[in-house]
Amino acid sequence: MARKKEFDQDVILDRALDLFWELGYEFTSIQDLVERLGIGRGSLYNAFGDKHTLFLMALNRYLDNGLARIKRDLESVPPREAIPSFFNKIVEETIADPLRRGCFYVNMTAEIASRDSEVAEILASHRADVVKVFEKAVMKAQEAGASPDLNPKAAAEFFYNTLLGLRVSAKCAPDRASLDRIVSLATSLLN
Repeated sequence: MARKKEFDQDVILDRALDLFWELGYEFTSIQDLVERLGIGRGSLYNAFGDKHTLFLMALNRYLDNGLARIKRDLESVPPREAIPSFFNKIVEETIADPLRRGCFYVNMTAEIASRDSEVAEILASHRADVVKVFEKAVMKAQEAGASPDLNPKAAAEFFYNTLLGLRVSAKCAPDRASLDRIVSLATSLLN
């Protein structure tokens, strides 16, 4: 009879995500995972396969939660204020992060996307999804009075890259005034 798994998969994925975020994919060993996750090596392999599969599951969880959050943040305030409000929230979170971990998406893009086609595909798909969300937010902002001359697709791609840039900038130099200037300039496109 197979032994019943005695752990919460979501908790395990969150712990794995934190470890991959802290050490990076390459520097995270199976032993690190066993210790951080609090499960035996056999349970880890039985439940998740291998390190790469566990990583992909944690990455997808992070991206799914992140996309849902971006949608929620952009849809929870009036359309004209949505994008500036979103970026101001990102600055707040970034400044408040004592570990300065940056964005897991950005970190993994830099670390392994060029060497792992499966990861690259997942990240590219996420990028397309986030750009669509920004594009919708730009169009709603335009309906509410934002610049009608702004190309929604180009603006969405710009805002997506602004988001990544803020996360990278804050990782190495979390200067509030600098981040605020970036947000101010980026969101001035809507005027």
